[in-house]
Amino acid sequence: MSFREETGDARDLQKPFLHTGSWYKMGSRQSSIMGSSTQVIREGAVSVLFCVLIVALGPIQFGFTCGYSSPTQGAIVRDLKLSVSEFSLFGSLSNVGAMVGAIASGQIAEYIGRKGSLMIAAIPNIIGWLAISFAKDSSFLFMGRLLEGFGVGIISYVVPVYIAEISPENMRGGLGSVNQLSVTIGILLAYLLGLFVNWRVLAILGVLPCTVLIPGLFFIPESPRWLAKMGMTDEFETSLQVLRGFDTDISVEVYEIKRSVASTGKRAAIRFADLKRKRYWFPLMVGIGLLVLQQLSGINGVLFYSTTIFANAGISSSDAATVGLGAIQVIATGIATWLVDKSGRRLLLMISSCLMTISLVIVSAAFYLEGVVSEDSHLFSILGILSVAGLVAMVIGFSLGLGPIPWLIMSEILPVNIKGLAGSIATMGNWLISWVITMTANLLLNWSSGGIGTNNLRTLISAEAMPFAEYHEDARNVRTPFITDLLNILLRQFSMFGSLSNVGAMVGATVSGQIAEYFGRKESLIFAAVPNIFGWLAISIAKDSSLLFMGRLMEGFGVGIISYVVPVYIAEISPRTLRGTLGSVNQLSVTIGIMLAYLLGLFVNWRVLAVLGVIPCGILIPGLYFIPESPRWLAEMGMIEKFEASLKFLRGPNVDITMEAQEIQGSLVSNNRTDTLQFGDLKRKRYWFPLMVGIGLLVLQQLSGINGVFFYSSNIFASAGISSSDVATFGLGAMQVAMTGIATSLVDRSGRRMLLILSSSIMTLSLLLVATSFYLERVVSNDSDLHQLLAMLSVMGLVALVIGFSLGIGPIPWIIMSEILPPNIKGLAGSTATFLNWFTASVITMTANLLLNWSTSGTFTIYAIFSAITVVFSILLVPETKDRTLEEIQASFIR
Repeated sequence: MSFREETGDARDLQKPFLHTGSWYKMGSRQSSIMGSSTQVIREGAVSVLFCVLIVALGPIQFGFTCGYSSPTQGAIVRDLKLSVSEFSLFGSLSNVGAMVGAIASGQIAEYIGRKGSLMIAAIPNIIGWLAISFAKDSSFLFMGRLLEGFGVGIISYVVPVYIAEISPENMRGGLGSVNQLSVTIGILLAYLLGLFVNWRVLAILGVLPCTVLIPGLFFIPESPRWLAKMGMTDEFETSLQVLRGFDTDISVEVYEIKRSVASTGKRAAIRFADLKRKRYWFPLMVGIGLLVLQQLSGINGVLFYSTTIFANAGISSSDAATVGLGAIQVIATGIATWLVDKSGRRLLLMISSCLMTISLVIVSAAFYLEGVVSEDSHLFSILGILSVAGLVAMVIGFSLGLGPIPWLIMSEILPVNIKGLAGSIATMGNWLISWVITMTANLLLNWSSGGIGTNNLRTLISAEAMPFAEYHEDARNVRTPFITDLLNILLRQFSMFGSLSNVGAMVGATVSGQIAEYFGRKESLIFAAVPNIFGWLAISIAKDSSLLFMGRLMEGFGVGIISYVVPVYIAEISPRTLRGTLGSVNQLSVTIGIMLAYLLGLFVNWRVLAVLGVIPCGILIPGLYFIPESPRWLAEMGMIEKFEASLKFLRGPNVDITMEAQEIQGSLVSNNRTDTLQFGDLKRKRYWFPLMVGIGLLVLQQLSGINGVFFYSSNIFASAGISSSDVATFGLGAMQVAMTGIATSLVDRSGRRMLLILSSSIMTLSLLLVATSFYLERVVSNDSDLHQLLAMLSVMGLVALVIGFSLGIGPIPWIIMSEILPPNIKGLAGSTATFLNWFTASVITMTANLLLNWSTSGTFTIYAIFSAITVVFSILLVPETKDRTLEEIQASFIR
């Protein structure tokens, strides 16, 4: 069977997200009448170069993001009255956003194409820069930084992959290096323009690369290799023809690409066990290894300290010196672009790593000797100049190889069928290490003020890149007053500490589905438990805001994974008659955790409370070894014996599991008829309907404003004359536990849909009661009995709101999400739904104060409107899943 025949059946469903303009589809005779400009574009090399120049706007945006914080620090700190640690957090948030983008980048690029991915990346970049330019406080500043970091994370993976996939083999190295060259140009532009314009105008200028990129994408073809993988043979051949020129014979290259796609696409999906094969583990190790070592060389940390090096050498204008350093980086990367296809990747990598190692030794020795010689001596001045020379040599060494080449190699060596996932992991690893280096640079430099200890660490890592190159060619509710007082951090910094768990959870949620699909449910929970433990320990020993923030992000990351995996695991192991009850245990456990934090926080200090936070995951890890893996996941992986053993263990030795086993296996067969779900497949009801319901409920859960209401609960208690907010908050937590327990007992009796409608109705009425009370409190005298009555009514409304939330909209969206998603989209769709839940929670938390300052009654009215929408949504769209197997639920969407 031919390639065209094998893939033709699905062509009507597999369409790229972003269709290309029709100019390149014309034959040479037709297009000749359009003049010389079109004729130039039609020349093979020029056409590829044109495509590379268009997508190079993405890495220019990448570099502009990296360079923006350097020339703007003083002005932003002064204008927005930020502390230095807050600005440092602002700088590092682009890395956090980029990690989220990097995790999603591979799957986005595989499902909607390379061009569509760049379109998606450009939009949050533009919104992010506009948010920064109009920021009046840290919230918009931080939100904007996260958004443009998210876009950059996608760009950092997609652009090198696109360039590698369109380039002819003899030009791929040079064109691939344009990616890093464009990054350095972006950094230089940020440094240079920052000398002449203020930070708000500079942020507006940051919009330009992506604003030009979006229309430019309509004039370049999609990657021919992605089109071939999607089975769009006509589009694939047309794209390749325009890239090589209309007079070029592409038959040999077409055959090679088709053969490669056919050989790597025989399996529906790569399983974890497949990574034992060299064809997968070797390129994966090399790609991830190089990108991680690139950051472990400490380039970001060294540049972080560059102003001190310049000052020690007597260079007073650090701005001018920084621009000069950026210019050197551009020139050296340009040389690497010219050399890479002549001298080869491996040689440049080794030369680059050697040069960096020697440079870091020079800088280390210079700093060490500066600590033992007199500052008035001639030798001290020479050492200062020597350290500058070492810094310049290091930047040159980095730019010659270790800067551009890891991205180039990653895009070349990853097999087609693991490129999406593996590329995402490699890019996320790069951004994670970059963030760690940036966050720990100051700590390490303070540890060894002479610089020798820190730079020796980086020297060792740079040296490790040399044999690696050779090997490659061989193939929030803790007690606020204590933290703010003891660590001398501002209240707004503590607010940021509280919200960082949401940011970490968004990262964890993004990757949760893929981790759960590739490693299994149990291993995913182990994966989530480890950063949770380290995060709580980091918080417990924190001496300043850096460890505090890092710990909060880490435990948020683990929680993001847990919030998806636990309800899915419970749904997959539970019999139909108990699934609702057992599924509600997830939310019940959440409320118990909240209540324990409230209760223990009354008796122990925040450091002890953080240590106690280690206990749940400390028990979880060994406990996982005594429970079976999800039988449905085992069946999906083809482990039939383990699947049957797991199901037998769960149902009991004397229960006949034959019918249930056959039903599960039959469902998996019907859901795996196509190799890979493509973006166009979502037009079918069996996919879009459960996806809409799952995501809709989890987003509406947060849009009800429950987090915003809790944010204001202490004010409500105070206005009602309740002086002890700690005790009142604990009482609220205890009530939440009790009501969630009632919901647990009701969900398999009354059904999910009925409880959702009842819950949302109670919340709507409660929020309207609170809104009305606050509105009337403004128009009556504070001394009147009516004012006190209204205050009590607002407390009653708050209590009723918690009851309503706990009865349905709290636990049930997680149950329904885990029940209705088909197995072949559960990983991607589930992680998307979980991410959007955490994202909406973050938006609600960050905007609550702004909205409440605008109008308290208006804010609660907005929340009431969303709760009313949830009532309508539940009545019209949410199916009843009580007393039905998972297979019956999913089969109902096919009809």
